Formats: sequence, structure tokens, C-alpha cells
Amino acid sequence: MAVPREFEVLTLITVKNSMLKSAKLKKGKASKLEKKLSRSVSSYFQQADQLSHKSRVGSESPGGGIMDSAPELKRTEELALFETLITDALERLSDRVEIMISPINEKLQIMNNKLEVIAEEVKKVKIQSETNAEEITDLQKTISKQQEEIVQHQDKLIQIESYLRHSKIKLCGVPEDMCTSENLPQTLMSWFGDMLHLEEGTPGFVETAHRVGNQRWKNPRDIIVQITSSSARDEILSLARKGKTPRLQNNKVLIFPDTPAEALQRRKLLKETVMTLRNMGQKYKWAPSGRLVVTYKGLTHTAYDERSGHYQI
Repeated sequence: MAVPREFEVLTLITVKNSMLKSAKLKKGKASKLEKKLSRSVSSYFQQADQLSHKSRVGSESPGGGIMDSAPELKRTEELALFETLITDALERLSDRVEIMISPINEKLQIMNNKLEVIAEEVKKVKIQSETNAEEITDLQKTISKQQEEIVQHQDKLIQIESYLRHSKIKLCGVPEDMCTSENLPQTLMSWFGDMLHLEEGTPGFVETAHRVGNQRWKNPRDIIVQITSSSARDEILSLARKGKTPRLQNNKVLIFPDTPAEALQRRKLLKETVMTLRNMGQKYKWAPSGRLVVTYKGLTHTAYDERSGHYQI
């Protein structure tokens, strides 16, 4: 009895699906395995057909007639033979598949172990990153606080220096050869007396007068004058702001407060802001520390540079 083709196909599909499901191979390797399974199963069924044919030939009579005794027994024997062949084929195929997928399983296990190690490292890096982010935030807060403290200390130092310079004024444009260093205080006192219309015999208030810096080209060096009278100093500066100071021996002389360099630097940084205030017609003033002070809508705002954020206009 020949093995039905339907039974061969059904067996091949069952074996193939079982093996591929357990192997979990890639598409290319699965196709190769499927071809091997097909050849193996077909070979086993061919052997079964040959054995079945030999069994029928052996059971024929010498006269050429086929023996009719016990047909059911023959069918049972053939089915048992088929079952034995299929079982043997499955066992051998299972062993071959196991051999084929064993290296793959080992590689997969190695990859899984590596992935677990990587995942653990990533977790550690994430935790460290979060810790670093918190530390950076704390450092930024500390730096910001320290910067504010530095600015406050700078304010105090500039205020102290401004206080020490409060009795001094700066003259720009006095020719170098107009007078000597020795008679410079007397020359300036005479000029201030004419400027303030002082009566003859009024006590002098110019304590010292000296030039500062290095002479460049033909420009004369500035002169720092220390005045003992606060009222005289304020009146001189007021006339200078209004442009009502007389010439000194036919020379135009500019008069300014003796402001610390740090305060002047802050004013320079706020140049654009001051221009905006002037265009708005907004009044402003300079603090001794060099801060810009503006009163707007009843609120007082200060700034020491364009980014300080201590003012709103």
C-alpha cells in the first residue's frame, strides 16, 4: 500500500511548523531548514513505500494470485510501520534542528547577558546624570548668589571711594605751560573766586591741586582739585553743568566730579539705556556707586549694567 500524498504533505507541514516554531530562525535560515525537512520526509516516505511494496510482493501466492486473508492485519502493520518511520524521522530531525539552533541559542544568551549589562550601565549613567544635574543647579544658584554678593561689595567699595573723593573735582583742558605745579592752587583759587564772585579777602578753599596720568600728544593732563568747602564745590559743579563757567586765561576748561573709574565704567555700560531715557524724557540720576537710578510710576529702579535686571521702564 502506497503512502497517500495527502498524508505525506500533512506530515511535512506538521514537522516543519513544529521545528521552525521551536528554532525561531531568521527567514533565510528557515527556508533552508524547510527544504532539508522536505527532502528528509520525502525520503522516509519513499522508504515506507518500498517496504510496503516488498510486503505485498511477499504475500502473493506462487500462482500469481493475491492472498485475501487478514487484510485488516496488513493495514494495521503498514500503519505501524509508517508510525515507526515518522517517529524515527521526527527524532532525527529534532536532533539535527537542536544541533543547528544550539549555537544560535548560545549567541542569543550571550547577547541577552550583554544587554543586561548595558541596561545596568545605562541605569547607572542616568542616575549619575540626574545627580550631576542637581549639583549643577545647586552650583548655579551658589554662583548667582555669590555674584550678587560681589556686586554688593563692589557697590560698597565704590561708595567708599566716592565718599573719599566727594571733596574733589576734576578739571580738563588746562594747558601744561599755563602755570607751574607750585602756583597751580593759587591760580585756580583766583579763577574760582571770579567764577563765584567772591569778595576780596574771602578765605581760600583750594587745599591741593595736581595733575594726573601721562601726557599724550598735545592734550594736557587732567587736574584733580581738593576743595575744603562743600558749598563752593557744589556751586562750581552746578555752574559747570549749566555751561556758565568762565574761561581760564582764554582757555575753555571742563569741570567734572572726581568719580571713581569703576563708577564711570558702569555708566559706560548703561549708555544705551540712558539714551532711551533721554528720548522718553524720563529723569534719572547716578548713585555714588555708579548705579543708574530711575523713578517711574512711583517705583524706584536701579541698574549697574544692561543685564542686571534691577530696573523696569
